[in-house]
Amino acid sequence: MKSHAFSEAQFKPNRTCDCPTVEPTVGLLHERRLGTGIELAVKKLMITAAIALSASTAGAEVFIPSGAWATFQTVTNEEKKPVCGMQTTFPKDNASIMIKYILGEKGLLVQMFKDSWRFPAEPIDISLIVSLDTYSQSIAARGGVTEGGSPVVQFRLGTGIDDFLRGFSDADLMRLEFPQGDEPRWNARMIGSRKAAQMFKRCVVAIIEANPKTQPYGGGSTQPFGSGKKATQPTQPIAPKRTREDDGSI
Repeated sequence: MKSHAFSEAQFKPNRTCDCPTVEPTVGLLHERRLGTGIELAVKKLMITAAIALSASTAGAEVFIPSGAWATFQTVTNEEKKPVCGMQTTFPKDNASIMIKYILGEKGLLVQMFKDSWRFPAEPIDISLIVSLDTYSQSIAARGGVTEGGSPVVQFRLGTGIDDFLRGFSDADLMRLEFPQGDEPRWNARMIGSRKAAQMFKRCVVAIIEANPKTQPYGGGSTQPFGSGKKATQPTQPIAPKRTREDDGSI
């Protein structure tokens, strides 16, 4: 009998990659002053060529670090659909945030992983508040596990993608809050987010052009981007139900 876990095809195999983190002031200066205009142009050309090649080659992967973030291009495990994504990690907590565009699927998939989370056997609703600097929005997300057993909270961004990516590029801080549980607020540094978003957009264009039969939209104007007490137990994004029976969580 097939489980109700999220499809493993939605997840990046090497999500545990320890992406480099940089102190805000140093990282910002480094990103803005790196090399001459010619060097940057050559570097961008090489990166674009690598993404384009990967987009047309089954199984090929590209991973481009950028400050606290990184851009990647890969394919899904089962159907081999091209995937473009951005990610940042929290190595001390074995946690990560991933933003993906999967060819042929609507909008962007936003995912949060943390190894210590525990969910019931079937996906459940999770309340989430996502903030980029001073802008915040309440999101109806879903929590569950992948077919490989990885705990995840995720939601799909179907509209307002251009505004989201613009805010993502310009923000100094991304905050994620889980009002239903005792999980502390996540604070993601955005050093390198502008470069990551630029590479992400190029990746999306490359995989669409390499696969002209599949489109992310129906031909319209839509675009894929265009207490003070310390807890003694692992924190959770949703409060557990009080029961004496095992709920089947992993």
